[in-house]
Amino acid sequence: MVLDVGAGTGIATRQLAERGAVVTALDVSEPMLRHAPGRRLLADAAALPLRDGAADLVTCAQAWHWVDHERASAEVRRVLRPGGLVALWWSQPRSDGEPWFEAYWDAVERIPGLDRRQRDGDPSPMVRWPIERIDVPWVRTVTAERWMIDEASKSYVATLGDAERAAQLAAIAAVLPGDTFDVRYETSVFLGRP
Repeated sequence: MVLDVGAGTGIATRQLAERGAVVTALDVSEPMLRHAPGRRLLADAAALPLRDGAADLVTCAQAWHWVDHERASAEVRRVLRPGGLVALWWSQPRSDGEPWFEAYWDAVERIPGLDRRQRDGDPSPMVRWPIERIDVPWVRTVTAERWMIDEASKSYVATLGDAERAAQLAAIAAVLPGDTFDVRYETSVFLGRP
């Protein structure tokens, strides 16, 4: 069994299931979890409602930074079978140097407390077991509409007041290079056997 922690709407859950995994999506947000496929658990990673050794693999896509690292790490150790694997990953746009992308970051960094270095931070201190890091570059073709939907869902935009949020999204939309464009990405995967 695969436990997908912080599953949200089930983007990673769905992709794991399409590859033949028996997946349980776990999240603290019931409205988001409703969109995840298959078996769903409304719970916190710091208190997993599973028996000891129940999971072969625990995954967490783009969400481990939201959990209580000490408690969640202990819970992951508890629910993994002996020899089980943890896979945590984050995907970040890496189109640095392209004029539109530099203008995009100029707009994002107008939000107090945000800068590109946060994107480039090393999440390995959040992991409480030895890990192997694998970085995978790839290219995403995205529409301007999809990019803006993604931007609006980011916590640093969603938590702004209405007027600030509208201004921030307008500033981002103004620098996009067209209706459809390619964005270089990098996914950093952290694998461990607690």
